[in-house]
Order: sequence, then C-alpha cells, then structure tokens
Amino acid sequence: MIGEEGEEGEDGEDGEDEEDGEDEEDGEDGEDGEDGEDGEDEEDGEDEEDGEDEEEEFCLQSSLKRV
Repeated sequence: MIGEEGEEGEDGEDGEDEEDGEDEEDGEDGEDGEDGEDGEDEEDGEDEEDGEDEEEEFCLQSSLKRV
C-alpha cells in the first residue's frame, strides 16, 4: 500500500532589508594661520671711499718704466 504524498511546506518569509547607516558628517575645515610679517629691509652700508693709494702706485709704475 502506497502512502499519500505529504503537503509542501510554505515558503519562508524574506528577511527585512537592513537600513543603511547614517552618513558621517564632514569635520569643519581648520582656520588658516596668519601670514608672517615681512622682515624690515636691511640698510645698505656706506660706500667705501677710494683711498689715494692708487695714485701713488701709478706714479711708482711710471717711474719704474722710465728706468
């Protein structure tokens, strides 16, 4: 004697979709630092005056050439 087939079980329910997490907020931008102050310009030193040595050397060279 053959038994009757059993009834099919019901399909299981689909699980619920997981919710997306909230987006993280971006941090605030840091403030820019202040610009450094420009240094003061250095003053030019005074020009050195030419000594009178050059004239003396010229005289000595001229006298040596004559000899």
